[in-house]
Amino acid sequence: MAKLKFGRHTSAKRALRESIKHQKINRAIKQKIHLLTKQLIATVEKKDKEESKKLLSQVVSKLDKAAKKGILTKGTVRRRTSHLSKSVNGLISGA
Repeated sequence: MAKLKFGRHTSAKRALRESIKHQKINRAIKQKIHLLTKQLIATVEKKDKEESKKLLSQVVSKLDKAAKKGILTKGTVRRRTSHLSKSVNGLISGA
């Protein structure tokens, strides 16, 4: 086999570096969403209405931004938003 010329595969190496960088960023965003979701569920279980409303808006905002950036799919975001909203609205209505 012939030896590759110098400078080949630079785009592949660059793509790999970018992929690793995006992986770290995406993982951090997903962890933040997970943390906020756990906090929201805990406040719903404590029946803290005001805090639940605040956390719900934060979680939905993070989820929407993740969908906009392509980190999570739109269907996943809609499903999670629906489930969380349902639990908070059930708490507020007193059911």
